[in-house]
Amino acid sequence: MRLFLNDKKVSLSVREFSEFHLGPSNTDYSKTGLWRVELGQTWHKELKAQAITEYSNATFEIPVSGIWLQKDWAVSIQGRIDQVIHQGNSVIFREIKTVNTTLPLAEDELLDRFRIYFLQLGTYLVLADNNPSYRDMLIHGELLFIDITEKNSQSVMISTDFKDHFLNQMEILYSFLEQRWLSMQRLRQLDFNLPFSSLRSGQEHIREMLDRAGNQSKVILFEAPTGFGKTGTALEFALGRLRDGHYDRVIFLTSKSTGQIQVVRQLESMLSGDGGLQYFQLRNKIEHAQDCSLRYCDNGYGCRHNLAEQWEKAGIAPMLLFEKGTLTLSQIKKLGDTHRVCPYEISRSALPFTDVWVADYNYVFSPINNNIFFSQPGFEPSQTLLIIDEGHNLPSRVADGYSLSYSQSDAEIVINELQFANISSPLYLAYEKWLRLLDQVKATDRLNEKTAIQVREYIDAIVKELRQSPIDKSLFTNAAFNKLWSCSIIKNFLDHESLEKLIWAPDSGVLNFTCLNAAKEIESVIRSFGQTLIMSATLTPKKHFSEFCGINPELCQWVEAEAEWRKGAYQVAIDLRVDTSLKTRAHHYTTTAETVSLLCQMANDPIIVYFPSYRYAETVGEYLSAASSRIRTAIQPRNLDLAEQDLFIEEALLNMDTLFLVLSSSFSESIDMLGGRVTTVMVVGPALPEVNAIQRAKMEECDYLSRDEAFLKVYQAPAMMKINQALGRLVRAPGQQARVLLHCKRFAQQSYTNLLAEEYRQPYKIKSEEGLLNWHQRK
Repeated sequence: MRLFLNDKKVSLSVREFSEFHLGPSNTDYSKTGLWRVELGQTWHKELKAQAITEYSNATFEIPVSGIWLQKDWAVSIQGRIDQVIHQGNSVIFREIKTVNTTLPLAEDELLDRFRIYFLQLGTYLVLADNNPSYRDMLIHGELLFIDITEKNSQSVMISTDFKDHFLNQMEILYSFLEQRWLSMQRLRQLDFNLPFSSLRSGQEHIREMLDRAGNQSKVILFEAPTGFGKTGTALEFALGRLRDGHYDRVIFLTSKSTGQIQVVRQLESMLSGDGGLQYFQLRNKIEHAQDCSLRYCDNGYGCRHNLAEQWEKAGIAPMLLFEKGTLTLSQIKKLGDTHRVCPYEISRSALPFTDVWVADYNYVFSPINNNIFFSQPGFEPSQTLLIIDEGHNLPSRVADGYSLSYSQSDAEIVINELQFANISSPLYLAYEKWLRLLDQVKATDRLNEKTAIQVREYIDAIVKELRQSPIDKSLFTNAAFNKLWSCSIIKNFLDHESLEKLIWAPDSGVLNFTCLNAAKEIESVIRSFGQTLIMSATLTPKKHFSEFCGINPELCQWVEAEAEWRKGAYQVAIDLRVDTSLKTRAHHYTTTAETVSLLCQMANDPIIVYFPSYRYAETVGEYLSAASSRIRTAIQPRNLDLAEQDLFIEEALLNMDTLFLVLSSSFSESIDMLGGRVTTVMVVGPALPEVNAIQRAKMEECDYLSRDEAFLKVYQAPAMMKINQALGRLVRAPGQQARVLLHCKRFAQQSYTNLLAEEYRQPYKIKSEEGLLNWHQRK
């Protein structure tokens, strides 16, 4: 669907028009449409051959289009009718529909079950009735239903009241179009507060710089230090673009829920409470399911069982839910509990009526989840401003979204349930071969060619059977059904030509399908949007980030913000006494522990020590405990949610002498509580990625580079970006300062030093304990 709000025009297909509805449906098209499409194509071919035999003048896949004036809206509709059969002065428009229903049925029941199909054919007849090519002809419509189970058919001729159904649907569409038009008028009058009550150094001209960049390029890369106010700056830019009519909608993506919460808070501070802007944070499905009283997720049908009926009974009007600008998750859960409707489906249904969507990367970049956004009525990427926060995480997150794993134990669960499900024998046999292959897999960095061919052969066979045979989801547990269906995701992975891929086995009986690089996919998505603003404190080195995202740096506008208050705020030193590389770090555990102890004695507040791994942190903690039992140490716990992370940091800062944190974890990238409270930090080694099959494969993909250049791209650049991110959170406001000890002689190598952020690049060199004391006493 394409909306042209200024002109009050809309363009859509016959299918889009017929399926258009406000609110959820019972059908999960993502997991039911695959086999139906394949089977439908087979039946179309057979019935085409039959029609050619019966009617010499039959034509097929005939384009039908027209413009319908609905009050002051021009609605352009286009599609292709399956068969057109001329009989003298009459013409029959025939649509063929495959159904998983025993036929024949009473026509009223068919209409009730398959209203969309009747509406599609009725729309073709309305368009044909207004087409001069069919003037003075008697127009008839025929729906030919095919029962895919019993292979029976039933023909239904459309009655003369088909136009009533069309007009009813047009009225539903019209109400939505009017709402979007009123939303546009509301946005033109949008009034919002500036994000900052007073400007810090560097903020004075940033909006002007962004506006200028936005007028020159579709892609803006915005780099500003942590604490600069990127979220507020980006929202000021975005709201201005909405108000000025550049875009109809803004999507604001972050890689962590902490960032989403910050966006919503910033919006609340910039807007009045009169609902001038309607914005919404789409939380993930797990959050919606927590404490949900419906428990639909536990049954075989899932959340969509009788969903449309429950929705209609509830009478929820999403456009009326945003009187105060947004809707909270607790309000949504309360609505769901009151009306017995899945809260996640309420959230999805609310999206078309909001101007700003705040969400995780997955809703735009994941091939599994992006249909939630891209299938929304009226959503048009080319009329949307996309903002990507924490952009340094984008390449790895998108690659992870295309990656998946499949194990022998997964397959055994599926095969056990297939035995008792009403499925075809070929599907069971195909899946049995897949199970045997997984059983024979041994750990390897890359599958050999013979096994890789077998993987493709068996997955193709399973997916072929899934496409040709309907699957009764109620006969499976959710876990087994999703794992069976993920075979189609593996096939998409194997067939995807633009991904750099690796198929390997980390252990016996386990296959990993890993995306090494999704740069082309990232570029394709970004290109589809009207404009994209990518921001982070660490987008440099520009060359590497641009390559990872598949974008041409010369076609982007770079906006780099300066913060004068950060200059001189860091006192950085490199400890040349130790080598923390994997082969030699054990020789220096004692020195590392003694250094932590010494820093704790000299600092006036708790110190932070960043490690490349939990094991390293735990080992040094043991040495520290043995050497100095008086040093109170807290090691970052695993698997904490955001509230638990905040609580851990607060308690540790009050009660501990040192906090051991792991680089690249949420503690190093999401915790914004350290600025001004922690003034001494030690980074133990450059935290290079683990040497494993994935990194070795990435090195092989860089065969066009020298060994040193490839190592820098695959290992050094990602590692140093993590360090820059962690250190950037220590100074978030004027007046804050931090001492940073880079504890490894490798940091002194030019290839590492050059990757440090500019304010860390002239470090003091420490060669002895005396040198450490001298550095810490320097002002």
